[in-house]
Amino acid sequence: LSGTATICNGSSTNLSVAITGGNSPFTVVYTDGTTPATVNSYTSGSAISVSPTSTKTYSLVSVTSTGGCAGSGLSGSPVVTVNQLPIANAGGNVNVCSAGSYTFSSASASNSSSVTWSTTGDGTFNNTSLLAATYTFGANDLLVGSVSITLTANGISPCGNNSNTITLSHSTNGTWLGTLSTNWSTAGNWCGGVPIASTAVLIPNGAPNYPILSSGAQAAQSISIAGSASLQINGGSLTLSGDMDNDGSMTVGSSGTLDMVSNQITGTGDVIVNGIFKTSKAAGFSGSASTAVINTI
Repeated sequence: LSGTATICNGSSTNLSVAITGGNSPFTVVYTDGTTPATVNSYTSGSAISVSPTSTKTYSLVSVTSTGGCAGSGLSGSPVVTVNQLPIANAGGNVNVCSAGSYTFSSASASNSSSVTWSTTGDGTFNNTSLLAATYTFGANDLLVGSVSITLTANGISPCGNNSNTITLSHSTNGTWLGTLSTNWSTAGNWCGGVPIASTAVLIPNGAPNYPILSSGAQAAQSISIAGSASLQINGGSLTLSGDMDNDGSMTVGSSGTLDMVSNQITGTGDVIVNGIFKTSKAAGFSGSASTAVINTI
């Protein structure tokens, strides 16, 4: 019995039996060390296909010729080594807050001979072959706000490679993330923590939750609301010392207060006020935003 080989899990290879003497065809019984298998109408040297999922050592149990004559001198112990398919895991999508680089400490790879990192952006890796590599954002990465990163686990021959691609996003201080809840006052919902009076706030599209202010006094320097994003002031107050650029939805609930030192509101979104709007400028709203004002002060 012969056929020593190395395969990838999910593939097959061939064993064969060289038989001298006796009357063909033969009945061949072989085993992988655990389970016997029978091949009827076998001719010497023919291929016997096997597809083990783990490494096996094969041997002959019996060879019987037509007429029932049992063969002797059974020999051969071919080993079929099975390499497992590689698995790459880049660690999942990540939003990097403020920092100019990110280290892939959660990345993993198994059943691989090596790994390779690649990017669609203009940033750089400190070492594309290091699993816990560090990526430094390029200028265009920062301009766009995100980049695709791919980890490739290079398979152990004869297995092929496996890749996993994630999105690496970059946010500046004052960007709403909404990863924990809708609560404006929860630090973990923001890049850089809850905004203060000097913070330029950005509420982008695609957040899992959008901010709702329910109580307390909050402040920011300015607010920019993206087209599919929203901000609700259902209670408490929000004081802006600068402008609001609203392409999404801004609602002041009946128990809420929007206090703007500057009253400039631009953009294409609606500003709906059921509560209180305060401004030091008697002109009220100005700018290009579409406004549905129910109550103003």
